[in-house]
Amino acid sequence: MLSGVLRADLTEANGYGSEFAKAGVTAGYWPTKGSAAAQAGTVTSASGLSILAGGTPPPWPGPTTSITQAAPGRSEATSAGPYSSGSVLGTALRLRSSGASGGAVSGSVCSSYTFGPAPRATPCTADRPVSATSSLTSYLLRADILSVGVAVGTDVIELVSPIHTSAFCNLDTGLNTYSATDPVAGTPISGFGQIRIGGQAVNIPAPGSTQPVSRNGVTATVRSTKSTTGAARSRLTVDGSVTLLGLVTASFDVVLAESTCTAGATSPTSSASSTVGARAVNAEQTSADTTSPAVATTTATATTGASATTSPAPATTTTSGPSTTTTVDGSATTSAGTTTTTTTSAAPSTTSAVPTTTSAAPTTTTTSTSAAPATTTTTPTTTTAPATTFTGSAEDAVIRLTTADGVVCAAVDGGGLSCDDGTTISADAVTPSAVAAATVQGVWTPSTTDGTPVRVVSAVRG
Repeated sequence: MLSGVLRADLTEANGYGSEFAKAGVTAGYWPTKGSAAAQAGTVTSASGLSILAGGTPPPWPGPTTSITQAAPGRSEATSAGPYSSGSVLGTALRLRSSGASGGAVSGSVCSSYTFGPAPRATPCTADRPVSATSSLTSYLLRADILSVGVAVGTDVIELVSPIHTSAFCNLDTGLNTYSATDPVAGTPISGFGQIRIGGQAVNIPAPGSTQPVSRNGVTATVRSTKSTTGAARSRLTVDGSVTLLGLVTASFDVVLAESTCTAGATSPTSSASSTVGARAVNAEQTSADTTSPAVATTTATATTGASATTSPAPATTTTSGPSTTTTVDGSATTSAGTTTTTTTSAAPSTTSAVPTTTSAAPTTTTTSTSAAPATTTTTPTTTTAPATTFTGSAEDAVIRLTTADGVVCAAVDGGGLSCDDGTTISADAVTPSAVAAATVQGVWTPSTTDGTPVRVVSAVRG
């Protein structure tokens, strides 16, 4: 970087002259730091499956991208998969994640961090250097069984219209601003559109709420999330189970679309315990119906050259239809045709999953007969939650975690973690010693700042 000032006035510096200043610019030397990520059509976990010949155990990632200030630019992806747990014979349940016609999971996801030297990449959203967008355009989750020569199956999740999410982070001002749109299907005039579960059209719920459904052996919950506290995140998920022939059941968790960005580190929702419950089957048979996963198509555009100045993004965008929520230092602004500003001082709501141990008390049954008395005792059984999966050095503090409820918490400036359900976890609770103290039988259960314990399924140290 080289800057200069030319002295042209005779009264300055006693004549003509010039002054220069020189300084080096290296990667990461931008006005701010941050990250963005997006995904669509990802099966984050599934259990109860039979992994047969040619099958792939979950997780099954759909089109996924992420980017940080370490390598400014724009990253895009359009397809991934298809995936399958393998061929089907007997009473084994097969789960398939694919496009509507059986091909790749298709959509358009983008994440961008376009501060840095010129020439700069085009951000995912115009005038929003740090942003993420996700659109799922072709998707089908199907369960099948082949029993006694009769094919039995059901379409678990289908699209009615493409699903869209987006998130924006304005990080080039002294006060970070986070915005996100409502997860929607299509371009609804009212409501948030629909998806199809078990063959039944279901309304997408408002952000922060859920929609249960039970149809054709599928029992599921549609969850919509929009958060602008400490980070921006818009996400639509479906979790539940499918039972075929009344004999075989498999559970699943699917992220249909998700966009997120923050001033710190972020990544799409994932589950490290996704293969818990999958049964490996020693099957010698193969099937022409076997599907092998394809590699996701991802394009990244990096930036090089000298440093340049980027104009700040607008704090609020007014749209018609689904609303955009922006948070600036605790104030929330929602725009949907008109703009309304609401300041709320109420504490955020907290949803927590507490590790549960279920024990059946010993039962003694005594029957008196003319012969010697007989005693029958039932041995207690205990159900233990899956152990927390940690990534990174045990000497580092936790910077990101996913709870058993699917809530994602990420590190924020000033320390601690901010969760997408509005709760927070203090910096003292994520240190190596605090993690060790709150881990019992391999399960880490920290508490939020309001004292509510949460069970963690995966955590990243760094």
